[in-house]
Amino acid sequence: MKIELPFVMAFLISLTHRCNLTCSMCTQYGEGFKEFAKDELSADEWDNFFQSIMNISPKPQIILMGGEPLLYREFSEIIQRLKKYDFNILLVTNGTLLKKYLPELDDLNLNITLSLDGNECTHDKIRNKKGVYASVIQSIEQIQAMNFPKLSVSVNTVILPENIDELYEFADNISKYKIDGITFQHMQFTTELIDKISQKEWSSRMGINFCSCFHPLKPFNVTDEYLKKVKKFMSDIVQKCSFPVAFFPCFEEDEADCYYKEERLEKLRGGRICTEPWMSPSISPNGDVSNCINNVIGNIKDEDFWTIWSSEKADKLRQCLLKNGSFSVCKKCCNFYKGNFIYAPGCKIRLGKEEYDMENELNFIYSYRNVAFFEDNNVLYPHSFTSKREFDEYSANKKLMYLTNKI
Repeated sequence: MKIELPFVMAFLISLTHRCNLTCSMCTQYGEGFKEFAKDELSADEWDNFFQSIMNISPKPQIILMGGEPLLYREFSEIIQRLKKYDFNILLVTNGTLLKKYLPELDDLNLNITLSLDGNECTHDKIRNKKGVYASVIQSIEQIQAMNFPKLSVSVNTVILPENIDELYEFADNISKYKIDGITFQHMQFTTELIDKISQKEWSSRMGINFCSCFHPLKPFNVTDEYLKKVKKFMSDIVQKCSFPVAFFPCFEEDEADCYYKEERLEKLRGGRICTEPWMSPSISPNGDVSNCINNVIGNIKDEDFWTIWSSEKADKLRQCLLKNGSFSVCKKCCNFYKGNFIYAPGCKIRLGKEEYDMENELNFIYSYRNVAFFEDNNVLYPHSFTSKREFDEYSANKKLMYLTNKI
């Protein structure tokens, strides 16, 4: 059954919520995440799901995550199943268990994103375990020695008070390993005030409780001095690095003030609607499908994925966002900043001979502020921008489509 879409779907697949580390900034140890999905699907059950999305055009991205995905008891079997489908795969891992599985990763269109949050002492302190940094570096060296033609390696670094003073040195050190790029990620956190506001919003708009999930294991104190260092690093590091550098989210200076201080939060990307409820399903270890971290819409053990994704329950959140705009907590979620779009009536998703109404047609607003989309053969592909200069250069390319100049 051919499934034709005007964009590339990204499936966020959590194989397990178990992890072998207790990282200080991790929100999966916070309120609301710890009790999620204790059960885990079998490799056969995941394979049934893969079959249901194998005929999507264009090919979707499969993001394998956790917890620590390499702790999933049938990880080797999952890899063998995925080789049948030629998906584009992103594996997000802390790298401590990677060496065992590297020989199995040939013949996959695979990007491995490794977590490194500073030089050795700092990284191990943040991850609350000695030897973690050394394990990741050994994995990088082993990957490069294997020279798999379809495999790329990138690094994700969370910006924190513990590492802000050494990130320049860290970037210089990691450049020696010829990685394909590094993303500096702003830490994800929220406050009790935002939680209370969001609870009222979710209750009144959606009729469900809000499950707070953005509280790091270790509370962080965002001082004016720390924020000043973050903004200076944001403006300097792109010019100083010899390899591709991105920020996630990609904030301007004034936006960083809003995000970290939670002042004028309602002004931060005002009018933006998150793309996740339309483009990026999240699937928990037990098979629960969400189109937002707070909105479970079904389970792939009980129903076909496309039945779930086109259901009234799934569309209720979409219609809520179109009518009321974002929830307050959306501004504290990194996924909110992936893209921006507006709508026009009349969209249908074609699944073979069947058609499903999606109520609204996706039309993207292009912005240098993190991600824009370009068209190639009538398919929209995302491209991350690291600066307004780079965005302006791409703007000259006729393949970049503009529906509005608003951002």
